[in-house]
Amino acid sequence: MNPTRTHEPITDWSREGRARLVREQGDRMRALLEEAFETFLDDKEVGLAAFRFRTDDPVAEAVEWCVERFQIADIDPGQLHDGSSSWRLFTEVSFWLSQRQTAAGYRRALAHRRDGDADVGEAPSTDESPETVATRDIDARRVRERIIDGVSALRDTCCAALVGWWLIGSARQRRVWFANDDLVDEWNAALTADHGRTSKERSFHIADALFRYLALFAGLVRRDGDESHRACVQTWFDSCHDEPPYEAPRAAVRAALGGLPSRQMTTLRHDGVTTLIRRCVALTDRSWLEVDPLVNALSQSSLRLSLLHRFKIEDDDLEARIRSLKGASE
Repeated sequence: MNPTRTHEPITDWSREGRARLVREQGDRMRALLEEAFETFLDDKEVGLAAFRFRTDDPVAEAVEWCVERFQIADIDPGQLHDGSSSWRLFTEVSFWLSQRQTAAGYRRALAHRRDGDADVGEAPSTDESPETVATRDIDARRVRERIIDGVSALRDTCCAALVGWWLIGSARQRRVWFANDDLVDEWNAALTADHGRTSKERSFHIADALFRYLALFAGLVRRDGDESHRACVQTWFDSCHDEPPYEAPRAAVRAALGGLPSRQMTTLRHDGVTTLIRRCVALTDRSWLEVDPLVNALSQSSLRLSLLHRFKIEDDDLEARIRSLKGASE
């Protein structure tokens, strides 16, 4: 690949614009990708089986996957490297293979090859991306049923307003899983118009809803346990009004905990929610062989830095762990 080659910009990054580009110039796109993958294989000395392309013609399979991914993925040109919001993107194999495996999975595959591991292509990834899990290991219809069950649980356990915020926060993930099924823009516009929140408030509400959904979905919320967990559950996983801060009244929580002093209850609640967030973060470290793959996928995409700000948690380790997740870019 000639490093001095210049590439014209891609001006329309909407789904319709990208699909039109494939229709009109798909052959050119495929030619660039094919050349890039052939060069990559020669330079890196790694087979595409390491990235789950295992047909008789893995380069052709990879090219078609990239073309399809380009059309349906939620690609923000502002998040691409300088110069990559152009036709140069179709020469950047590392970008496409990181989309396929996540950036960490891509680096691991290359590291295994350098270490002489010829079987890396058969090794399960421990940081599978949500889209990889959904497309390979989980039937889409079953995913939809379970996601809807989770929405019902969030609504019935907490309140309907949090479902709205969860729908906004999970929009990108649901587009990956369910293509054009979700009316994401309509929900976003409706909630913005209805509530008129500031961007900071919206960020807090979205992060809060994603976290509560994940904790319920993963079965981490119990009605027993120590005092701090019960204080957390009584506050944020009990019926509440459809208005911020979407939590049970302090008096009701104190009564449920046996009439604790207010300051002690505040400490218990803080400790409980911090521990619960830690448990959610721990799900991202689990191999998909050890944990429900859908839980693992949701944990990768549902934890955000604004969650710590929402609950006034100052913890350098938690911040670093969440920052490293793909879903933490805000």
